[in-house]
Amino acid sequence: FSPLTTRYAVIRMDPVGTVERYDYSDLREAAKGIQAKAYLVYLRNNHNLPIPGRPWHAFEVALLATSLPPIDEEEGITQDMCAPIFPNTTHPTGREPLNTDPVFPYDNCYHWSDDAVRMDVRVRARPEKFDDDMATKLTSELQSKLRRYTAQDVARMN
Repeated sequence: FSPLTTRYAVIRMDPVGTVERYDYSDLREAAKGIQAKAYLVYLRNNHNLPIPGRPWHAFEVALLATSLPPIDEEEGITQDMCAPIFPNTTHPTGREPLNTDPVFPYDNCYHWSDDAVRMDVRVRARPEKFDDDMATKLTSELQSKLRRYTAQDVARMN
């Protein structure tokens, strides 16, 4: 009924579903013209107890990136402030990649350490539920490694 945290997911906005409750025909019409894109995310925190029967489940997610972070001198962000997700092994300082279970299906992804890539989303409940056996996830050991990498990087930011 609800995905678990520390899992990877693909999310897509439902523009029409997002505005359907509002009584503005021009808004609904504009929503029909929006082409939804898919985004790879990591489910960081569940904002609700995972209770069956809820229409929505709220999460804090981190967007995944397909490149190193851009340098931002004002914020103190450097390109090494990220963690590669195996099979990606590219990192400016050779930081060890995170090995997901099962192996991550894309070979060019990173967790950026910057808070700007985090957001809250609501996931619509699915009648067929979510099959955790099929989920790509981080073990508790690798969750700790990701937190350690992030803490090291955040300590260096302005």
